[in-house]
Amino acid sequence: MQRQGDILIQTVSQLPHPELLSAVEPQNGRMILFEGEGEGHVHALCEDQATETHSAAEVFAADDRDNELYLRLDRPCTLIHDEHAPLALEAGLYRAMKQREYSWEPVDLRADAPAPPEPLPAGIHPPMRELAGEIAAEWDAALGVRQLSVADRLANRERARRWIDAAYRAAGLSAPRRIVWCGSPHTGAERAGQVLQREACVAGRIYGAAREMQESIARRMQCGLKRELPLGLEARAWRAACLLQQNQIMELLQPADFDADPNAVQPLPRALRQCSWNQANPGELAWLEWTAGQTQAADALLPLVALEHLCSAWWCYENTAILCDRPVRLRYDAEGRLHSPSGPAALYADESALWAWHGMRVPPRLIDAPQTITVGDLQAENLPRALRRAMIERFGAQRYLRESGGERLHADAFGELYVAPVVRDEPIVMVRVINATPEPDGAFKEHWLRVPPETQTAREAVAWTFRLDAGAYAPLWET
Repeated sequence: MQRQGDILIQTVSQLPHPELLSAVEPQNGRMILFEGEGEGHVHALCEDQATETHSAAEVFAADDRDNELYLRLDRPCTLIHDEHAPLALEAGLYRAMKQREYSWEPVDLRADAPAPPEPLPAGIHPPMRELAGEIAAEWDAALGVRQLSVADRLANRERARRWIDAAYRAAGLSAPRRIVWCGSPHTGAERAGQVLQREACVAGRIYGAAREMQESIARRMQCGLKRELPLGLEARAWRAACLLQQNQIMELLQPADFDADPNAVQPLPRALRQCSWNQANPGELAWLEWTAGQTQAADALLPLVALEHLCSAWWCYENTAILCDRPVRLRYDAEGRLHSPSGPAALYADESALWAWHGMRVPPRLIDAPQTITVGDLQAENLPRALRRAMIERFGAQRYLRESGGERLHADAFGELYVAPVVRDEPIVMVRVINATPEPDGAFKEHWLRVPPETQTAREAVAWTFRLDAGAYAPLWET
């Protein structure tokens, strides 16, 4: 067992089954194993450090493990890095692991969030299963647009005008005399608040026809509970429709008071209760679209589906329909959640905006001015747990440990273990380690790695970062 910075090399007797491995190709003539912390720094494998030839090395990625590679070396090779001494490797088989860090488990942001998607029932007829995939792709494409140009916005408005008329007709109503377009759900809610003073809301009639169709189809197909099938419309479509929009964009309709008691129940204004999002969520509409595709009873449904694709929200009154443009810009993280480390995650044409961190709405200050956050802010008693975690991430776990008075738990030859309590949450535990190779000025760089809160020793902490037990972690050489 040998170590070069944050990479651990361990000999193995054999490689995993070939079906679990995929070959790693050279990059620009170099056999790069992992990216380093510094810009342009890499851990690269070679036979000759001068030419960086690597014909004796085969590298494979483990399909079921991140940051883990397997090496087959026909001749001795060297692992090189700009900030670490070279590491000599004899011919043989090796496993290479990059250090990991602990992170909090995601917090459910809303108790009434939809359940995770499940596979379609096994008995579904193949054409129905294929149709489900097509509908899922359509919803995902419609709700996943990152940038909306002016031309696209105008085209959406023209198409939505035809569909709003169709929605009224399907409910036995005359087309609205006025269609009011708003740049965001926020301004749409304000206009709806004015219109409802003089006109009756007809959302019940428009969505009532869809609900009647839903009940009729459910009885005819004997599908059981209405929520069993939308969960099968594939994870991305369900999450895009229900989580990204209903549970996040809709928050833009209500002013956010981040200092308020998170347990207090806030009344929903009357105009918001009449919004399209409070009539039928997109998951239900996706289910209806799926079932209606096998019948002739789609006239009342298709306009509602189209309007969800073209608008961010809409209201329907006797003579007036209020429609809101989709965001002109959306930013997501790798998990498909609204997220932006700089600027708003959702931006509308009227400059209404929503700041989000990994799917949670946050104050603009957290994104635009994280340097103004203090330890006092992070230790406020009434701070929701998910928001506190996001603020600590932006503040920096190492900085929080230092400025909150973190204490040293343990020290040994492998490093030093520190802990800092967090209000109403698990503590932050970090291990401090020192590079074995000095910097050009003779100093030794230190690194802080976050580890699980139950960690007891520094050796256990470092071993965990390489997915090993404390007893199994014993590198013979470090650079």
